[in-house]
Amino acid sequence: MAVPLRAIGVFHAVARSASISKAAGDLGVTPSAVSQQIHALEALLGTTLLVKAGRRIKLTEAGERYFEMIADELESIVEATDRIRGHHAVTTLTVRTTPTIATKWLMPRLATFIDAHPHYELRLDGTNEPTDFRREDVDVEIRHGEGRWQDCSSKALPRSGSSRPVHRAMRRVAAFD
Repeated sequence: MAVPLRAIGVFHAVARSASISKAAGDLGVTPSAVSQQIHALEALLGTTLLVKAGRRIKLTEAGERYFEMIADELESIVEATDRIRGHHAVTTLTVRTTPTIATKWLMPRLATFIDAHPHYELRLDGTNEPTDFRREDVDVEIRHGEGRWQDCSSKALPRSGSSRPVHRAMRRVAAFD
C-alpha cells in the first residue's frame, strides 16, 4: 500500500493551524483541496480525525493521537529538506509575545539583536494567546509571569520598569540580551 504523504502533510498543516482555510493558504491550495485530502486520509485510516467547531476545527481523540505520532517525524523531514536545499544559511526565528512586551521591552532591543545575528530572519507575533509549541511554529515566547509553564523551559529577562517578572518560554534557545 502506498503511503499518502500528501494527505499526511495536509493533515499536519490543518492540525497545527486548527483551520482548514489557514492550512490551505499556507499550502497554496484551496480549502476544498485540503478537505478532500483530509477525507481521503480519514477513509484510509478508518476514523474521523477532526470535527468542525464553529469556524475552526478540533481534532478528535484519534486525530490528537495521530498528530502526536507524526509531528516530530514531519518536522524532521522538513528540516532535512531545507538543509539539502541550502536554506539553513538563513534561519527564521519566530518570537511571540504580548503587544505590551513587544512595544515596551522587545522593540528597543531588536536592532542590537539583528545586527549581532544577521543570519536570522525575525518574525514577530504579537498576541495575548499562549503558545502551543506542539502545534504552532513559534520558537520563543516572551511572557509575564513566574516562569513555571508546563513543557517549557524559561529564563528571567531584564526588567524595564515593570514590577512583574518577564520570562521567555522556549522550544529552541535564542537570546535577546
